[in-house]
Amino acid sequence: MASVLTADELAVIEGVTEAERLRPPRERGQPVGPDIRSWVMLLARTRGWRPKQYRELPGNGVLWQAYRQLQAIVRYRQSLRGPL
Repeated sequence: MASVLTADELAVIEGVTEAERLRPPRERGQPVGPDIRSWVMLLARTRGWRPKQYRELPGNGVLWQAYRQLQAIVRYRQSLRGPL
């Protein structure tokens, strides 16, 4: 997983989805799966995407918007830490 998303990105995705209660009730408080599919689904949920019977996976537009938002939050989080 570390080759695809950084530790900051993973922390932000998990934090936002837990704080906003975007995960289904049965998944709340549970660890996120180690596969990229689980993280992509969580990332898409931050932009309001919900799986449906005819649409199991998010589209490129939703993922692009979610990724841009993720990068902005990560940069803000890193700026709060100050210079390394």
